[in-house]
Amino acid sequence: MHTDSGKIEMFSESISGMDIEDCPGMPVWMEKHEYLGNAKEGQLHVVSPHPW
Repeated sequence: MHTDSGKIEMFSESISGMDIEDCPGMPVWMEKHEYLGNAKEGQLHVVSPHPW
């Protein structure tokens, strides 16, 4: 992926300017939509091995 400056950037003004909710201009940890930590009472959480 090319950057505006041609260098490694920790913050991208052009990506930030797009105002996309789940794509900020810098690397951040974002909570997943589905994971065991935010399961509601009675929901099933299935864990399976990765298929070869």
